[in-house]
Amino acid sequence: MPRIYKKKPILDPKLCSRCNMSKPLSEFTSNPSTFDKKHSRCNKCRAELRAIARKQNPLKISKQKQISKQKHKETSYAKEKEWKQANPKRVYASNSKWRLANPGKWNAISRSYNLLKSKAMPTWVNKEIIYKIYENCPKGYQVDHIYPLKGKGFNGLHVPWNLQYLPTQINKSKGNKNPESFSIKGLDPLELIKEKL
Repeated sequence: MPRIYKKKPILDPKLCSRCNMSKPLSEFTSNPSTFDKKHSRCNKCRAELRAIARKQNPLKISKQKQISKQKHKETSYAKEKEWKQANPKRVYASNSKWRLANPGKWNAISRSYNLLKSKAMPTWVNKEIIYKIYENCPKGYQVDHIYPLKGKGFNGLHVPWNLQYLPTQINKSKGNKNPESFSIKGLDPLELIKEKL
């Protein structure tokens, strides 16, 4: 006669094996190998253990992250891009928080860009025209360098005829691509501000 095994009852709330606290099942991550399909430790305890592991083995964790990032490079980049487009306010808040927490790094980044821009702007260029281009940028657009200041294999100039107006999201996705590899053309600022010149 075959043995009949009684199924264990799925308890809700569930007892965490680490902190010994009863918590609802929603606070436990899924684990298909267990009878109740949940991990034995709660999410908070698992996060604490991961933080301890990161401190104890920083090189190992860093290497694992790099391997995982390289393995899922395309899908992770696409998901990250999609999330950023769907949550612009959270991205802005996160960036602002990072700038406040890392003032030295942020100053270095902005300073290096300004130095690069100043070197890319010839002494004979009419600065007033460039100022007007920035001042009259339409809402929802950004001033973009057609040929980036720091492109791959070339450096563009910070001159009026190398500037265009691009929608913010498109400009962010453009990065440092040159016009030959980026088909979208922006608005010509010189045409839009010619009456004000």
